[in-house]
Amino acid sequence: MRTFSKFGDGQECSDDLLLEVENSVYYMYGKPNYSDVYKLRFDALCKRYEITCNTLNSCDTIDLGLLPPCIATLNMHTRRANYPTYMPMKDIPACMMFKIVPGIEYVLIDSGIVPSELVDILCTKLQEDKTNQNEDVK
Repeated sequence: MRTFSKFGDGQECSDDLLLEVENSVYYMYGKPNYSDVYKLRFDALCKRYEITCNTLNSCDTIDLGLLPPCIATLNMHTRRANYPTYMPMKDIPACMMFKIVPGIEYVLIDSGIVPSELVDILCTKLQEDKTNQNEDVK
């Protein structure tokens, strides 16, 4: 889709990109004429759980993961997906771990998130994969 090719155009998501992603959700759920995510969520809830009187049975189990995302979640997912496509991955040193801090900013770290033994195993595997790729090219 043309919308998703715009990811990574900038570090921040433009309002236009957020709106285009929102519109994509309407198409994915088969409601291209909708313009309100919450209406889409409500209609999906009613259809999935066969709600007719705008009430839920107290013993009904509802899996919110099966509903379209609310606007705040959709925008957060969009920002989260946009940043790595913008971030120049080639500039990250091999075997560096990173974590997300408030504001969807990546901070490189070299310890504390995973055990050092696991980092060693991953680095060794990464180096082996790179060596195998280089040998395949020759």
